[in-house]
Amino acid sequence: MILDVGCGEHPHGDVNLDLGKRILASDSGPYGKANIYASVYNLPFIDDSFEVVHFVGLLHHLHNPIKAWNEIVRVARDIIVGEEPSKFNIKAYLDKYHVYHGFWKRQLRKICQNSIRDLRVLYYFNNPSRINLHITAIKERLGILVPRQTLRHPRNTRPQLRRSNICSHSPPHPEHAPDTSPSPCLPNLDMPDSSAGA
Repeated sequence: MILDVGCGEHPHGDVNLDLGKRILASDSGPYGKANIYASVYNLPFIDDSFEVVHFVGLLHHLHNPIKAWNEIVRVARDIIVGEEPSKFNIKAYLDKYHVYHGFWKRQLRKICQNSIRDLRVLYYFNNPSRINLHITAIKERLGILVPRQTLRHPRNTRPQLRRSNICSHSPPHPEHAPDTSPSPCLPNLDMPDSSAGA
């Protein structure tokens, strides 16, 4: 089962989550198509709920991307796949809703390293003005490789929700608003990436 976090108007998951019905991004339509509304800082699912967690352009909108990543890792069983703008992405500097105007490769690796067995962060672009970073992470599961057939959800099951913090089909409750407190462990986001050419 796939969870798409911050799905916006282009959901890709079996479960599609966003903060609210309105989209806070200049390069998107005004309304999203999520079927669950909640904060990425407090995802309303039990641990290891999804085989795959997917996101596109999420972390650079957040004041505390490390806290959000830790929540994504918590609800993922196996794989996390994401995409973020790089510092070379011109469009990352033009959106008033961006907290960070893209990431260097090394910075994104530091954000995404917690509880991960294998992490790949690679540059890729579909046109010269949109150079992005693609993230593929395999979750650490006590150092044990579990056979693939044991990782699948039964066909007719759904992930269990933590009812205390779900706001389905309605705007998020004020206590689930984005965490705007500064992160004490946030990597230096102005640091140039020595591996930019890699």
